[in-house]
Amino acid sequence: MNAYAFLIQQRYENSPTSFMSVSVIPTYCIQFIMGGSDWETDSNSWFKNFDKNPAFLDSELILIPVHIIERKHWVAAAISIKDRYFKFFDSLQTNNDNKKAKKQLIKRYAKKIHAFLYKYGQHRQIDLGEYRAWAISNEQNIPQQDNGNDCGIYALLFIEYLSRGTTKFDFQQSDVSKMRKIMIYELAIGRLLPRPFTGEQKNNQKVTESEYNF
Repeated sequence: MNAYAFLIQQRYENSPTSFMSVSVIPTYCIQFIMGGSDWETDSNSWFKNFDKNPAFLDSELILIPVHIIERKHWVAAAISIKDRYFKFFDSLQTNNDNKKAKKQLIKRYAKKIHAFLYKYGQHRQIDLGEYRAWAISNEQNIPQQDNGNDCGIYALLFIEYLSRGTTKFDFQQSDVSKMRKIMIYELAIGRLLPRPFTGEQKNNQKVTESEYNF
């Protein structure tokens, strides 16, 4: 999950004029934050590098693949510092879900993440405002999986689309098998392929049909 998410951030860093600015928080940091530990005392290298990344809070979007431990389920989270919102993208919103319990779970994760960002903002002398002033939503009318296995792929797809500034998620369950193969290939070559299936071609990037012939 983290390796692919960082390819998304790397794409922006390699072409900052072509993509919106994004920062990715790795999943293990969220687990650490949810455990209530203090990031300032953590030995994890990602936390140590915070002070080397002054633009972190200036990103247009902070993107996170979040593992909801209580549900054993992956969702995507998008955070806008400027617009003060948390948006969660859940690919498993069946009618049988306890919507009230799910809403409380999302709020609990958002509150913990906000506390972390708020403390980091203080570290940078940036006021992020109180938690209650932030909007929190579990986005509706988004692609849904029809099994219990593909939540990680959906979460990464949501993040990849969001990183290009779009919520027009033009994929469905029948596309997942091919998308999984594309992701494995991208991880192997260490870069994201252009996305011809979205109609977006940045910087005149071109891709051969063979690269998508899975």
